[in-house]
Amino acid sequence: MGDDDASDAARARAESINLFRNYELRTAYAPEAKKRLPITLITGFLGSGKTTLAKRALENRQSLRVACAVNDFAAINVDARVVRRSGADAASGVQVTELTNGCVCCALRDDLEAGVAELLNADDDGSNMGSFDYVLIETSGLVDPSEVVARLDRSFGPLTRARLDGVVCVVEVETAAAGGPDIERDVWDAQLACADIVLLNKIDLIRDLEDADAVLCRAREVVSARAPGARVIECVDADVPLPSILDVDMIGQPEGKSGHDWGASAMPYVLSPTGGRLRKPKQEEKVNVVTRGPFSLDLTKKTTHVPGGAQSTCNSLAYEGTKPLVFARFQHWATAMIPKSTARSKGVVTFVEDVERVSYDFHFSGKSRLELEPSVGELASATSTCLVIIGVDLDEDSVMRDICALEEALPVVNMDAIRRVKEDVARAMAEDLRFEIMDNSDDGDNALVSFRLTGAASNGFTVAELEESHGVDFNDMNLELLRAVNAGGTGTCLVPMSHPSKCTKFGVPQLFLRLAVVNGDENNYDGDDAASKCLDTKWMEIRRRATRILERSIAHIPQCKCGF
Repeated sequence: MGDDDASDAARARAESINLFRNYELRTAYAPEAKKRLPITLITGFLGSGKTTLAKRALENRQSLRVACAVNDFAAINVDARVVRRSGADAASGVQVTELTNGCVCCALRDDLEAGVAELLNADDDGSNMGSFDYVLIETSGLVDPSEVVARLDRSFGPLTRARLDGVVCVVEVETAAAGGPDIERDVWDAQLACADIVLLNKIDLIRDLEDADAVLCRAREVVSARAPGARVIECVDADVPLPSILDVDMIGQPEGKSGHDWGASAMPYVLSPTGGRLRKPKQEEKVNVVTRGPFSLDLTKKTTHVPGGAQSTCNSLAYEGTKPLVFARFQHWATAMIPKSTARSKGVVTFVEDVERVSYDFHFSGKSRLELEPSVGELASATSTCLVIIGVDLDEDSVMRDICALEEALPVVNMDAIRRVKEDVARAMAEDLRFEIMDNSDDGDNALVSFRLTGAASNGFTVAELEESHGVDFNDMNLELLRAVNAGGTGTCLVPMSHPSKCTKFGVPQLFLRLAVVNGDENNYDGDDAASKCLDTKWMEIRRRATRILERSIAHIPQCKCGF
């Protein structure tokens, strides 16, 4: 072989080596593919439980870093404030963004798109996806989410790196059984049509109905027809496992690990690498496309709700005040004076009857159901009252006048009569041995009687025996009674109170419930009519609810104390 041939062979070997070396460099040191940011869209009608679901997701996220965008139709974004209590700060890995006074499908859609795009591009090279692993978007209850879903599903544009993992629609079981809400039913239908997962929520509220099974069956049929292909989960208070609404997996048990110690603590979640497991199969639908003229317009991409426009039937009012409310007046307003066209009301309230200022979360939804429980976190220190009312053709002057009147003290000239009514009502309540009545003689000039349900004396026990020997949690029992009475829609409203000087066996203050024995709008409380009215309506409803709760809580405990 000549020198030229040897040189050519060496050159060929060198080129071959360089070729493989370059291939190794391109594969071994190639930059990571840009990651996609998973998103779950939470939708549902007014009062269905969307905010509760978002709050639960943030509380149970373990090590996931989650950003949450909360949209509200009203000028005050109460929902965002509630969600923010779940530990939203830079150190915790949670961020809550408010989208207020509009809908993500209409006036705020560009703000939403810009906010999500900012999260997508928070890193330099697209490999780390900024500071968050997941995004939750909670829409307003009056939103048709079709366009939002279409934008997140696009394979082009500023949201290309967004990965829509699922659309979760929260539906109240009684609303579903009725075929939808009385207003904006087209929006309700559109929310279900977009859903990959449907949470049939608040099934506990139909538990005591005589036709509970029939109501649940009708709700299932309606949801199945409106959301074909969607997975349906029945739940109470939007309490569902996190992997049922987020495309995540729990870290499995490592090889070699065994014993009861493994799994004793909360397990962290890991993201699905591809997503898509929660999405329902695509339905083949005949799309109505307008082909006249030079453009084709797909009408399915248009939303059905335009805030303030001709298609909108709802308006919202917002109130903020610096004074606490009188509970007797608030009870009457929430159960009898709130406008009949109200579809939803929510906010934070404080009451003058509390010596130490305590703020309460207030919710009003379908069938006049109320929720009134102490705030926690950020809102617990609130010194003002804020209320939002959403309904049809609300009269702002009339509503604001009624709310402002809730701050007025009860007439001083009537306090002697009110005290006599309290004594008569408390005496009659004490005849039911299932209840423990607090001494209300030194609680100031108010119309409240405080009590709690125990069921001890009426069943031959002491409170200590039921707590220590049988583990009965009276606070849980009274919290259930509070929720059942307030959600009953019968015109009765209770407010809770923690007794500062009395503790349960479990080391927490005893929970008492308070009832206003008179309506705050009356001018005269003399005579027996006021006490009789309270006992015949409000007290009878409380006793009826208490019977069902005791059947579930202590009926299984044997009254025999022989030890066998």
